[in-house]
Amino acid sequence: MKIADVTLAQASRDISSGSISPVDLAEAFFDRIDKLNPKLTAYTLLLKEKALKQAEKAEKEIKQGKRRGPLHGIPLSIKDNIWIKGFPTTAGSKLLAGWVPEYDAAVVERLSDAGAVILGKTNLHEWAKGSSTLNPFYGHTKNPWDISRVPGGSSGGSASAVAASLCLGSLGTDAAGSVRMPASLCGTVGLKPTFARIPHYGVVDGSGSWSLDTIGILTKTSEDAAFLLEALAGPDERDKGSVGLPPLGKVNLNHDLKGLEIGVIKDHFFDICAEEVKKGVEAAVRVFEKLGASVDEVKLPHIRKAPFMWATISRVEAWAAHEKTVRSSPQGYSRGILTRILLGQFIGAHYYLKAQRARAILIKEFEDAFKKLDFMITPATPLPAPTIDDHESGYLDVDGRKVEVGGIYSFLARCTIPINLTGHPAVSTLSGFSKQGVPLGLQIIGKAFQENKILAVSHQFEKATGYVNKHPSL
Repeated sequence: MKIADVTLAQASRDISSGSISPVDLAEAFFDRIDKLNPKLTAYTLLLKEKALKQAEKAEKEIKQGKRRGPLHGIPLSIKDNIWIKGFPTTAGSKLLAGWVPEYDAAVVERLSDAGAVILGKTNLHEWAKGSSTLNPFYGHTKNPWDISRVPGGSSGGSASAVAASLCLGSLGTDAAGSVRMPASLCGTVGLKPTFARIPHYGVVDGSGSWSLDTIGILTKTSEDAAFLLEALAGPDERDKGSVGLPPLGKVNLNHDLKGLEIGVIKDHFFDICAEEVKKGVEAAVRVFEKLGASVDEVKLPHIRKAPFMWATISRVEAWAAHEKTVRSSPQGYSRGILTRILLGQFIGAHYYLKAQRARAILIKEFEDAFKKLDFMITPATPLPAPTIDDHESGYLDVDGRKVEVGGIYSFLARCTIPINLTGHPAVSTLSGFSKQGVPLGLQIIGKAFQENKILAVSHQFEKATGYVNKHPSL
């Protein structure tokens, strides 16, 4: 078996049939991690002893006919701002270097119940507040397609690990695109579910925004993402936002796209966007039309205001979470992250409330559009993965136009930010490759709580294009 070509779905079938052992699979991934992680820095902590015990238990149960489901024996990784009982959880910050949670996050509990094998914790941008995963304390994560380039952030370690076949799936968090953006830059699938669809209990406070952040999924394919979503979705009494949600049900990926109405949003998304990214979306439109869908441009009057709404809300919420620590230990933050957090103290409550009211208007515009549309599509990122040198210079090149890496928001997140504001589910999937051979991402947005349908659309697109079958050479 060639690890680099294996998907979660294929491994699940092989484990079920007995053609592969969970222990052998876990050991094969640890061997690959030992070889490749030193140059990628995707993982910051390996849980080898614990993982091999989980794999041995899974193997024994499966041989006894006690298979728990499709994740039984599957090697996964967890972003290092999600609690795992008894192991350090840093959120990418040196302030938490010695902190060990006493409880598992809700999602870790559910993966354990499903029989998954957790290989380790993945690197992230400091406090999950950036788009590069160039971490001054735990090392710079690299993009597996080109190690001179950033993987995106803040879940860059998770995306890098999945793209490099250092696990079969990973969990991240997404308050501004922190799952979809690195998925786009690393050529994986990245699912941000509807807000609160997956319980948030057990995510380090201050490493996301209270009203914007969701736990998300990174995998090689949409089929793989569906298996993880089925195991993770559902209410948890410790996360009041998740209580009373409609059930997910079984994810059926075999939907016919004939007759579907899909809207392309060009305003804002195409304003500052590399030409090859636009062409990638246009090529995707042709694929959807061949599959029987109708595609037309859709207008959302306030979409260009989204970054300003997001910046106001997220900065205030960050300051509220970090004020005490910033006042007592400012030296514990890198300069860039400290600056972003400090901005929140200068934004008055009246501006925060106005931004939330404007957000409600944007949500209504999306809901009104979805009365006529089944889905919407946009680029997932405005340009392919930039180099580490360009990102550290503070400016990125968009077809000869210089843009700031981070003004009031991270430029690489400009395509994903609006969907954190509205709370709708969205997935980034591979839509082609740039002239330099690095991935391009397509964002597919669905109606609230219809993750099963956007995964079905993404799955049909993946089958039609075959892009997800290509992997980086390492």
